[in-house]
Amino acid sequence: MLKAQLHTHTNSDPRDRWISYSEKELIDRAVSEGYEVLSITCHDKLVFTEELRKYAEGKGILLLPGIEIVIENSDVLIINATEKAKEIESFQDLKRYKYRNPNSLIVAPHPYFKKRSLGKKLKKKLSLFDAIEYSFFYSDKLNLNKRAEKLGLPMLGTSDTHFIDTLDTTYSLIDADKTPESIVRAIKQGKIEIKTKPLGIPRMAGIVFKMSTGKITKLVKTG
Repeated sequence: MLKAQLHTHTNSDPRDRWISYSEKELIDRAVSEGYEVLSITCHDKLVFTEELRKYAEGKGILLLPGIEIVIENSDVLIINATEKAKEIESFQDLKRYKYRNPNSLIVAPHPYFKKRSLGKKLKKKLSLFDAIEYSFFYSDKLNLNKRAEKLGLPMLGTSDTHFIDTLDTTYSLIDADKTPESIVRAIKQGKIEIKTKPLGIPRMAGIVFKMSTGKITKLVKTG
């Protein structure tokens, strides 16, 4: 079983520029947490490079190219993405991409959590997705992941990391060989064990506060 974290962001993210850590700092943290597979999925930008791949490989991590795109004001996560993923602008584009890139994984992130979520569109477009994210952002009393679980697709545990100390809050163990093709295939087949625990309301509130503070700071700096 491979310990995998497949939804993370860094300070290269065009949307969330207030993030404080770099790709290499994230990789180093992933090493310290025992990860074997990692994907950096910045918004609308593939930050994957050969240099980063080799850097991660040298530390025992398989780095998969990833990106979080926006379709009809809704986030869509693509793992083991190609450069063509940046050109997707519609669900029709996504359908063509899925057909032409069977070794990519298309995930519905946090589908019922925030304004850039798929919400009701997910059920209508379900055939375009290979898996649904089991988000780290929940508590014992508030867990919107349960609604997503009812849709029947494999659930992929992730941390949607924007703060490096949340990297290990929720992750997946994947029953696969350590190759991109094997990992994607295993997830599509549901060979996943999610490791997670509720955050609790105080920590959830703290994360929302830090994200809001970061966005305000960014606005002040950019004038």
